[in-house]
Amino acid sequence: MGRRQIVGIIAAVLSLFFSSFSAQAEEVPLGFNLIGTYQAEEYAKVRSGEYLIRPSAALIYRVYSNGAELKVFTDNVVEHQTFEVYRSDGIATDTTTGDTQIVPGIQARSTSGSSLKQLTLTKNKLTVTSFPPLSSEILIMRAQVMIPRAEPIIE
Repeated sequence: MGRRQIVGIIAAVLSLFFSSFSAQAEEVPLGFNLIGTYQAEEYAKVRSGEYLIRPSAALIYRVYSNGAELKVFTDNVVEHQTFEVYRSDGIATDTTTGDTQIVPGIQARSTSGSSLKQLTLTKNKLTVTSFPPLSSEILIMRAQVMIPRAEPIIE
């Protein structure tokens, strides 16, 4: 089984975990499935070692996948950002006890122009970290899933 097939299978399984809403057929990019809908909860900048949180606009992000790519749409904007999936074997997170655990998730990257973006996606969270060109700042957007599943599939 090839890498592309494995990524496709994992993305299909994750789409079951991440499903929040049924998107209308005309909204879904051809060949992609809705992974989830997330609402921004925090925007931050890291500059000169300082972590600066700024107020969050109530933007809604819809994330779609075809197994190899993620497409992220913002509210009713037609344009989207495309990310290439490079890891789908889980995301390391910290527990309340300070330990690290691996949870199901996807990591993807995008380079548009000379800007680099890193996306981390789990069933509950979407995080996009941006590294603008010729800048000493790192920009971080964190979003929370809008409607969690009534019965958790992942324990």
